[in-house]
Amino acid sequence: MAEPVSQKKIYLIRHGQSKHNEAENAWRATRGTTEDEERFPDPLFFDAELSSAGHEQTVDLHKRVNETLAHAELVVISPLSRAIQTFMAGFQSLRQNIPIHVHPLCREKVENACDIGRPVSELKAAFPELSFEHLEPIWWYTESSDITEDNFRDLWASGKRYEEPEDYLNSRIESFRQWLKERPEQNIVVVGHSNFFRKFTGMKTKLANCEIHLHHL
Repeated sequence: MAEPVSQKKIYLIRHGQSKHNEAENAWRATRGTTEDEERFPDPLFFDAELSSAGHEQTVDLHKRVNETLAHAELVVISPLSRAIQTFMAGFQSLRQNIPIHVHPLCREKVENACDIGRPVSELKAAFPELSFEHLEPIWWYTESSDITEDNFRDLWASGKRYEEPEDYLNSRIESFRQWLKERPEQNIVVVGHSNFFRKFTGMKTKLANCEIHLHHL
C-alpha cells in the first residue's frame, strides 16, 4: 500500500481586534445589520492598529501559541500593523527562535483605509525588530501610478477610493499558496486577515480575532 503523501501544516492566525473592527462592531450594534445587509462607512483608520480589546486578546494568544506552536518552523506576517502587533505580542516568547518573514502577498484585500498600509520607511521606524528591506515602498494594491508615499492618505480621504479586484486578489492568493508549497518547512504559521484567509481556505465564515486555524496544504 502506498505511503500517504505528507501535507504541510499551515497555522492561520487572524489578527486581534483592530480599531476598525471595534468601530464597526459598535456601529452595527446600533444599526442591527450584518455585513451582507449594509456596508460600514469607512472611518478612515489608515493601517488600523489593535484596539485595547485586541491587545488583551493577544495575551491569551500568547498562552495558546506557547502551548501549541512551539514546533513552528517559520512565521509569515502580513505587513499591516494589526498583524505585526499580533505577532509581536503572541510570539514574544518564541520569536527569537523562529525565522520570520514579512510577506506582502498575505495582506488583506483593500476595501477600507484600514487595509491601506504604511510605507516601508514608516514600518521600519515602528517595528525596528523586523526586516522590511524586501518590500516595495508602496506594497499594497493601488489603482493608479499617481499614488505616492506622500499623497496616498490624502487621495483616499478626499474620496478617491477603490477596491482590490477579485481576480487580482485570487491571483495573489494563488501566488502565496505556491510560495508556501515551495518552502522547505512543514509547519508554517501565517498571521493575517479574515477576508484573505476566507478566500485562501474556501471557508464560508471568517476566523475570529486571534483564532488559530489549521489548514493543510
